[in-house]
Amino acid sequence: MQFEADRVPRVKCIRCTHEVDVRQAKPFTSVECPKCGAPVQVPAKMGTMLLLKLLGQGSTGAVYKGRDTVLSRSVAVKIITKADGGERERMLMSEARALAAVNHPNVLRIHNVGEHKGQPYIEMELLRGGNVRQLIENGELTEARSLEIALDAARALQAAQRVGLNHRDVKPENILLDRDGSAKLVDFGVARFRKQAADKLVVGTPYYVAPEVVQQKGPVDFRADLYSLGCTLYHMLIGTPPFESKTVTGVYMARLKQDAPYLCDVDSSIHPETAAVVERMLQRAPDDRQEDYAQLVADLEWALDAAKAGPYNPEPSAHEALSQALDVPVDPAPRRTATTHQSKARLKSRGKTSTSLAPFILVALGLITLIALVVFFIIRLSNGTPPE
Repeated sequence: MQFEADRVPRVKCIRCTHEVDVRQAKPFTSVECPKCGAPVQVPAKMGTMLLLKLLGQGSTGAVYKGRDTVLSRSVAVKIITKADGGERERMLMSEARALAAVNHPNVLRIHNVGEHKGQPYIEMELLRGGNVRQLIENGELTEARSLEIALDAARALQAAQRVGLNHRDVKPENILLDRDGSAKLVDFGVARFRKQAADKLVVGTPYYVAPEVVQQKGPVDFRADLYSLGCTLYHMLIGTPPFESKTVTGVYMARLKQDAPYLCDVDSSIHPETAAVVERMLQRAPDDRQEDYAQLVADLEWALDAAKAGPYNPEPSAHEALSQALDVPVDPAPRRTATTHQSKARLKSRGKTSTSLAPFILVALGLITLIALVVFFIIRLSNGTPPE
């Protein structure tokens, strides 16, 4: 993107500390140090910050890795694209206010907001662990790690809600990681305070946006972010979003007409506790999701405990074991959506049910064997063949 910045006349070589004249070089290119031959990066200057390289760019602006020359610290600098008669600048200020209002370890910290030659910018904490989408694409996420990241994001959303803020664009790209592995929610650029949320815009990314945001039939609250986090967690666990299509309209319509595929049906190694939590997060009706972030955090912690306990090894229920022993096909009962707490009780009682039915299974198998022997002897006698 194009923005007004100052040229830097001289830069020290990192290898030999020789000062290199870069007045004729373009910003964000590199020149060769005349003394040691090492590449020297040419920065751009905005106020007290040196912009070193582009980290990422989107529709609202670009983020650069920078250096605060006053405080001698590495920072991230977001520069907003100037368009729409100042709308992007107002969005920048909205993001700055949102980030400043949420003081939480799982929300990206904001250091400063300013303007240089009419170009607004925000100076932020620099994170070096990449984002969740990169982890998904690299196949680096386990079930437990996915739940840990979702927990961090849920706590960040809970903190934002306390100051009246909804994020409205929760997705893998907007969850960054620090070097210690903690996840932080970023990019509140489309966020709105609840009192400002009466607009009729469809805000968010198609793969993660909640049905009520698409339908625009009523007020949208924190449960839309909860749904988007559920889609993000689903993506982390499976490697694909819960709804896909060749068109944006197709993605929107899929979530309005059908439920997301049940996680355990897609991957049988996923713990039922995790599947139960995600299933509730992705309910089409907001009232059917977790009632608040406290409940969501508790549910995610419950699922994380199960995932950390060890790999999930699905065992057939007593009903399934009997049908397999008799070699009789049995139509599975329709799966009903339960609340997370109902799922907890059902999962806890599953082992007791299987154990209590074991004697009955053995008796049934014995009776079937006895009946088969009696029928065999009757047939032999009726054919005139004495039993051996």
